[in-house]
Amino acid sequence: MTCFETIFILQKFIMTVELETYNTSWPDVFNIEKEMLHAAIGQNNLVIEHIGSTAIPGLSAKPIIDIMVGLHDYAIAGELLQGMSHMGYRYMAEYEESIPDRKFFLKSSGGERSHHVHMVQLNEEYWDRHMFFRNHLRRNEIVRHAYQDLKTRLSNLDWKNRNQYALAKSAFIRAIEEKHF
Repeated sequence: MTCFETIFILQKFIMTVELETYNTSWPDVFNIEKEMLHAAIGQNNLVIEHIGSTAIPGLSAKPIIDIMVGLHDYAIAGELLQGMSHMGYRYMAEYEESIPDRKFFLKSSGGERSHHVHMVQLNEEYWDRHMFFRNHLRRNEIVRHAYQDLKTRLSNLDWKNRNQYALAKSAFIRAIEEKHF
């Protein structure tokens, strides 16, 4: 195998995380998607929130809008799959093995991921942890800057996949959550 073939093979297994500076249009993009979600899956028995780094003013992020749909009755989640599919979301059933109380969906635009939807039971642990972390970063400038610094350092490393990058941030996130839970 030549040096160039080795580099090509390694590049297939290495990815970088590209962060964008905060974009003031991200909340508007979320609000448009929220209205479309309500139209596709209903207004009742659910709460839709903008989560993740695109929901934190001033924080850089991968330009993917993370959305959490909290259901008053998670038992209806299966009934909502078709409406999500009609909106262009792909249901990722393989993630239920690691997080059984969440339905995960992705949507792409122009070949790039544009939206993630996490469908969970309202006011249970997954919902509460994500809402706490988002709200804590919005209120606490020191923690927000520390998280920004961590994300910047991690984005300069090479990763096998997106999950490794997310896992590398989890110790920081858990330390913040432990202050509440």
